[in-house]
Amino acid sequence: AVFEAAGKELAVFDVARRLGAWYPLVKLWRFLQAAARLHVESGSKPVILYLVADSERGLYFHILLALLAGRKADGCIVHHHSFRYAAKRDWRMKCLISLLGDDALHITQCKGMSARLCQLYNTRLRHLALSNAFLVKVAEDERPPLRPSGERLVLGHMSNLCHEKGLYEAIDFTLAMNARGLPCKLLLAGPFVRKEDGRRVHEIMEEHPGVIESHGALYGEDKLAYFNSLDAFLFPTRYVTETEGIVALEAMAHGKPVIARATGCIPERVDATLGMLVDLEADMAKEVAKGAFDWLGDEAERHRRGEAARRRFLDLAQASRQTLRQFVSRYIDKETVAEQP
Repeated sequence: AVFEAAGKELAVFDVARRLGAWYPLVKLWRFLQAAARLHVESGSKPVILYLVADSERGLYFHILLALLAGRKADGCIVHHHSFRYAAKRDWRMKCLISLLGDDALHITQCKGMSARLCQLYNTRLRHLALSNAFLVKVAEDERPPLRPSGERLVLGHMSNLCHEKGLYEAIDFTLAMNARGLPCKLLLAGPFVRKEDGRRVHEIMEEHPGVIESHGALYGEDKLAYFNSLDAFLFPTRYVTETEGIVALEAMAHGKPVIARATGCIPERVDATLGMLVDLEADMAKEVAKGAFDWLGDEAERHRRGEAARRRFLDLAQASRQTLRQFVSRYIDKETVAEQP
């Protein structure tokens, strides 16, 4: 979308779409197509290679592309969407960075991610921190509606529902709050990653009727109504690739306090002024529930943190749009782009 908005010619090689057992071979074929296209077109016009960096085994394909055609491009932009290799050194990422050279531009999702890449791979990368906040559509001049007071507290957790994303910790937190005397319910949204998770959650729903609801994947007006129905949003993710958590940004955009784990770029987005930043080792049902009990039960404080979350998001969105404009002006406007998502 960035390149199309700049009026640039795109050659897109979709290596993300899975095709069952044939996926590795199809992915390899698409990378070879991208390399061939670069070889053919690089001699007649300026071409930039745009890579969305994979993680783990997917990096082998990026290394292959860099070996075959990386030096044929007039420039290279690497967009990092995974924190896995920023949290822990990965020799494959080191190899890719070396092959692409010092002139490659690395787009990360926060300043901390940029600093981690430079530190782990012993290099001074050309980098640009670009938050995904510009992708979140929200009416900046409209205040999100406040929920009526006096009703049971409504907590939300939206994701690809699984253990790694904090599904069971969100449930434990909700049950712990009820046990402490603060009536609340949890609204789950999103698909279950594994069938067994769906079965387990429905068992918990039967054990605690009226406390947990599962709404599946939500879009458009249904998604808007979901966020407007919440008092706070839970995002206790431990997912190793997690960067910002787009759903956490959406909750902030709708003026909801966010309780999130301090992983990836989240510590640069969430703090005690707008919710609660949770240590990676903290127990959601014990320390976190105890720490959040007072302010979650205080309507005025809850609203104050929600308003702070929305202000933080609006500032972040404005900054990310400005960064995006600068990026397009500096790196895209004068070039033709070959895109490999």
